[in-house]
Amino acid sequence: MTTGETREDPVAGLLRVWSTVLRAPVVEELRPGRVWTVTANSGERYILKKVSSFSAPDPQRRYADEARIQTYLLQQGVPVAASVLTDDGRICVTGDDGAVYALSPMLPADPGNGYASGDTGPDAIRLQRIGATLVRGALAPR
Repeated sequence: MTTGETREDPVAGLLRVWSTVLRAPVVEELRPGRVWTVTANSGERYILKKVSSFSAPDPQRRYADEARIQTYLLQQGVPVAASVLTDDGRICVTGDDGAVYALSPMLPADPGNGYASGDTGPDAIRLQRIGATLVRGALAPR
């Protein structure tokens, strides 16, 4: 970098691809370098995640598979946060660091959105049961 040159925040650069949804977003880092809350000027809240690739040869394809599962669960009435499409219709983007990033709506049980981690209200219990069921299904022998 030369004198007088400024480096753009990498998250701000990533969020440009969702500019029609986010317009002037406010960003707060939740987990350094991995998870951010993003509040649009409309007040809608989102989560930007650096997607784990689990050493997949094609991380975008792996995330596309995950997005198909999210869509199926939504169609079945399960409250999941499906990816917000970018302005040009993609479900995720690759950052300058080569990592895959995805934006999703913040669900009520996400930290910072009105539910404490120990909440025992009916919605929190329902979401915990759904999550436990999904994990059991994923771990079931095939």
